Amino acid sequence: MAEMKLNPSINPNNIFLLKNNDLSQSMKQVKPISSPVPNGWYPTLSVLMLAIDLIVIASFFIYEANE
Repeated sequence: MAEMKLNPSINPNNIFLLKNNDLSQSMKQVKPISSPVPNGWYPTLSVLMLAIDLIVIASFFIYEANE
């Protein structure tokens, strides 16, 4: 039986990129995903969201108790 020899210059993982040269060019220009919120805002935002949540929950319980 004849053995199949793979061409070592072609990586099977990159065949799609080899066929689509435009895609490989655009992948070089991709910038990494970053957070829309600065890291310093996380403590302030967490306290603010907890305060809003407590107000919403308290108003719901007051509404239900007075019904």
